[in-house]
Amino acid sequence: MHSNSKITDWILISVFLALIGIAIPATIFSWDFYDVQDCRGLAEKPDIDAVSLSALPGQFESYLNDHFGFRNALVRRYNKMIKVRLCNESNNAIKCEENRWLWLKETLLDYLGHRETSKDDLERWRLVLEGRRAWLAERGICYLFVVPPNKATIYSEYLPNQIRMYKRETRLEKLLVYMKENSTVLILDLRDALFEDKNHRQVYFSTDSHWNGYGRFRGYQKLILKIKECLPEISDPLPFDITRFTLRTVVGDLFDFVDVERDAYAELAPFIRNDGLSPFSQRENTDDWVLEKLHTLRNWEKARLMQTHNPEKNLRGVLFHDSFMPGRDFLFAQHFGEFHNLWFRAEYDLLKKAVESYQPDVVIDEVQERALYGSPDDHPEWAAARKRYCSKK
Repeated sequence: MHSNSKITDWILISVFLALIGIAIPATIFSWDFYDVQDCRGLAEKPDIDAVSLSALPGQFESYLNDHFGFRNALVRRYNKMIKVRLCNESNNAIKCEENRWLWLKETLLDYLGHRETSKDDLERWRLVLEGRRAWLAERGICYLFVVPPNKATIYSEYLPNQIRMYKRETRLEKLLVYMKENSTVLILDLRDALFEDKNHRQVYFSTDSHWNGYGRFRGYQKLILKIKECLPEISDPLPFDITRFTLRTVVGDLFDFVDVERDAYAELAPFIRNDGLSPFSQRENTDDWVLEKLHTLRNWEKARLMQTHNPEKNLRGVLFHDSFMPGRDFLFAQHFGEFHNLWFRAEYDLLKKAVESYQPDVVIDEVQERALYGSPDDHPEWAAARKRYCSKK
């Protein structure tokens, strides 16, 4: 028995020494199986001549932590372990014990780079967006594509520690880079505006997957300013005024997915009021083709597709949207004589119906970041319009 224990000890010592023996040259010669995958910049080797003696140990430690041998292989392995853990999680939401923020599981998988987006997917997105743009342009209509970011994109500092440190390139980041390099479609990137605003006020719910009233209002302001690039005559967005908002105690859409006390996760959330604005009328859309499509959707009874009319304005607009955009009809009514909210994807048949029915000056196509999975279907009419559009350039 004593002999077996001794053999085990020697084996453990040998393995330990072997690992140390490999780790040292691996660090010196930058051995690894994979390229660097971190989105952040890695620490650079400190300049001994330029760094003070007191700061040198800390900078060298940061450099070593980012450049030790086989680091990328180990990070990749840990990342896969986190993915397996998230995929095996039965709940659709994850709670962060440190700060009581709740997170939609699928958005965390995207944050970790596990929602694959191929170059073919990106190219199909380009073709569809350019096809919609070209088809609408032939009818004298502006087209704007907008993607509200995931909460994890804006508030990564509140993610659980084991997730926050291992961010990878997301679908939104890949799509925006690809479109910038290969297309001229008008796209609204809201990330910088929301990063700036969160320094002054919270712009997403902590218990919900969506932005709150402050975030919505900032999104509205940037959207109107972006529309000005193709419709200069549109009026300026309303200025931010804290007195326009009222606070209510709420729990968001993620609460039902986690086993927590309701009172412990309630939060004060801002909601914008519509008093003191230009006069407008509002009614629910009851057009036959709209109701026919609406009744095919899951939870369709919760969707309210509103139309607004403002006699003081002349422009007409259509908004194809998802759950990020409802509840701001009165804001758009400050800029449009007619504005139509359609809680649908901008598929060809629906887009054609909307154009024929409402004759808009602009079509806004909103798709939240977590809905950028796969790629939308192209249409022969879009492809033909795209070809004609390109031939004119």
